[in-house]
Amino acid sequence: DTLGGTGFSPTHYVEISQHWEIKAEAIRAHQSQGPEHYVRRASLQNEFRAGQCNGASGALAEAFRFEPIFP
Repeated sequence: DTLGGTGFSPTHYVEISQHWEIKAEAIRAHQSQGPEHYVRRASLQNEFRAGQCNGASGALAEAFRFEPIFP
């Protein structure tokens, strides 16, 4: 996925709402990077992707794209 959610056409979505706190804590582990900005950005992006796949209100999702290697 791209940071702004542009130029990317997902083929698969994974609902991650139940795992959000673990993801946020993993981002926060990078203290030298000022992680709260990235936690918020990840939350916004995951909300956007959940909306793309008609997720429930408040749901979070990650998006992936399958690219076949062989024809």
